[in-house]
Amino acid sequence: DLLLTSPEFMEKVVVEMGLHHALRESLADSIAEAMSEERIIRRAMVRLRSMVKIKRDGTRLFRIAVRNPDPEQAHTLAYYIVDRFVEEYRDTQLAASTSARTFMEGQLEIYRAELEAAEQTLLEFQTSQVSAGLVDNPINASNLSIAEDNLTEVRNRYEGTDASELAQHGQIVRSILGQVPSTAAYDADSRIRSTISEMEDLGLKVQLYEEGDPSAADLESRLGLLRVRLNQRIEELVVLNLPQLSSMEQNQVSQYVYFSLFREGKRRVIDLLDSKIKEFRRFAASRPEQSARIVELQGEVERARGLVQTIESEITSQTMNLEAGLSEIGMQIKVRERPRLRFTPVEPDKMKLMALGAILSLGIGVGLVILAIFLDRSFTTVEQIESTLGLAVIGTLPTIKDDHF
Repeated sequence: DLLLTSPEFMEKVVVEMGLHHALRESLADSIAEAMSEERIIRRAMVRLRSMVKIKRDGTRLFRIAVRNPDPEQAHTLAYYIVDRFVEEYRDTQLAASTSARTFMEGQLEIYRAELEAAEQTLLEFQTSQVSAGLVDNPINASNLSIAEDNLTEVRNRYEGTDASELAQHGQIVRSILGQVPSTAAYDADSRIRSTISEMEDLGLKVQLYEEGDPSAADLESRLGLLRVRLNQRIEELVVLNLPQLSSMEQNQVSQYVYFSLFREGKRRVIDLLDSKIKEFRRFAASRPEQSARIVELQGEVERARGLVQTIESEITSQTMNLEAGLSEIGMQIKVRERPRLRFTPVEPDKMKLMALGAILSLGIGVGLVILAIFLDRSFTTVEQIESTLGLAVIGTLPTIKDDHF
């Protein structure tokens, strides 16, 4: 009701439908010329507001009516008001989400600029005052302990379960081919080589995060896709190189080749991660002041990156809410029944007037009888005469009734 009968909404309807022009034409020329545009619009708004009726039809339904002597104009106004109201309602519902998202997008630009400035400061300090070897080193004071723990875990797995699993695959392939096939031909394939290179880069980055860290979820997803791509390419080459084998034997050979190449890539990741950790520790031990400064700058970078990630997630949430609102998920408003054009007058209601007339007539008749009884001052009994006048009655005239009187 507040939205539908608000001055802002009424003014939009009046202006968009030109009701103020129609009102000016209906007035006398002298009166119309004396009235300003703003005053005409206000009068049209008042007239329109008197036409609009809102009734509650249950807990969730509302009925909107527009009363006008002209049925076609009433139907046009009702149809337009309902459509315009639905649009206005949706805009009102989405306005808060849109403004909040716009504000956060502005903040995101500020945080990204701060992150870029912090990263540039760290890079300049590393290149100009410290050691050029640290520029490409992903190890820093904040992730050093995590990287060392992950290195120990990956190395134990490489030397333990991975080695035993590779040996089992080797025994199966040896029983099929008589010997373990060389992986050099597969490693020379350009697609396999590029895929393994990408896997090594991602594998190194993954070791800088704790297990279950949300920041590593995207890296793990991309790494999984690369593993699937690598396995598919190896299966294609095995089918081309060993067409005499059955499909099951080809699959076992491809599993051995895949695991061998994957394990070699993991070994290179282990060696690279170990060298980066040692390089950072040597630097921290030889230059403690510069190391402390790097830790401070890296803290600034991590703080700025955390702000960027936080506001990016908030923007994503706001975007989802906005899209949910646009798709009318959750609270929504629907037009259940479109306005109908009625050619019979809504007012006056003859049946209602007849009922009111009968009730009013009965009430007036009963009221007059009761009033006549209360206003009747005549004497009807001897006792009333004696009690009212204080006189004794010595005689009364009898009433004689015959056929004529």
